[in-house]
Amino acid sequence: MPCIWLKHDNRQLICVVAILPVDAAAGMASTPDGAPYNGPIISARALIDTGATTTCISARLAQQLKMQPIGKVPIQGVSRASYHNSYLFMIAFPFALPPGAAAAVALPSPKPNEVQAQIHVLQPVIHGVEFNAENAGFDVLLGMDVIRTGTLAVQGDGNFSFSF
Repeated sequence: MPCIWLKHDNRQLICVVAILPVDAAAGMASTPDGAPYNGPIISARALIDTGATTTCISARLAQQLKMQPIGKVPIQGVSRASYHNSYLFMIAFPFALPPGAAAAVALPSPKPNEVQAQIHVLQPVIHGVEFNAENAGFDVLLGMDVIRTGTLAVQGDGNFSFSF
């Protein structure tokens, strides 16, 4: 069972993930024209949010990946619901591969947009919602639809782990 171990700042749990676009008809990672996805793996900073039901991605990241919305979903805000684009995608965790290692160690790639190791793709396909990440410091919000696939442990000494 893969596991990531990271530090938290006593306010937020941030990790690095990769987003793989999914073809709505085929149910597999693919390009907008339906071909199997073998493009660059784009990683992004993700906030782990146990208060969110659904995983969300920024509009900026959806555009960068050339993702096509599959519809609009109502999201309940503080005062009212608003409609946001929704997408199908898969979440993957990149792992750094130390020189000479035959297998990855449980350390995610530290730099967004530079995944040069191996990734672990979570199942199932995520039906995620777009959000405005302007000034947020992250482009993915990992909700309970992802968190419930594994075990999240937050420690008081500034460490946290997520195994999946």
